[in-house]
Amino acid sequence: MWKKILIPSLSIALLLVISAPISSVNAKRSKNINWRIAGTIVQTIEVFSPQDQSSFGFHSLINLTAKGSPGRANITLLGRPTAAGTTGTNLTCEDGYIPIADFEQNDFVAIFPDQSLLFASIDKSEDGGGILCIDLATFQTTYFTVKMKITGGKGRFEGAGGDFTAEGYGYPGFSSEGTLVGENGVITGTIDFD
Repeated sequence: MWKKILIPSLSIALLLVISAPISSVNAKRSKNINWRIAGTIVQTIEVFSPQDQSSFGFHSLINLTAKGSPGRANITLLGRPTAAGTTGTNLTCEDGYIPIADFEQNDFVAIFPDQSLLFASIDKSEDGGGILCIDLATFQTTYFTVKMKITGGKGRFEGAGGDFTAEGYGYPGFSSEGTLVGENGVITGTIDFD
């Protein structure tokens, strides 16, 4: 009798052990973003439509290197600043800084060593946006904070979503005309995979 109970019991126990580590295919997984960034900004350049060569206005071209999670990357951004207070962002400046511009556009591509790509654009929701501030003491350092939405990717970031915030400092004071800026800061957030 005990053999009749033991065999089914062992079979059930084995099935539970085997199936425990298997997660649902539909389970959402995520990866933290915790990058340290440094790079340059070229301000400002006129950008034209590839279709009809009409002007999209003046933008800033930003090139960054990133270290940390989710891995080393080279980042390129094309941002368009606008007058401070015009986008309705709720973001504020750090103490000792005053706003000089909002960001109405900030397109982002991260390129990883394995050739994977991660795409993002400025978060235009009520809690999103971006702000650029300048220090009141010397007018030599800027502070920025920008909230971004991940819009997809290629390679290991195929189907990625999520959001992140970029925050840091710019140093236009060394450049005689202020057209080249050095910057450093951090990017933190989450990449979500469906």
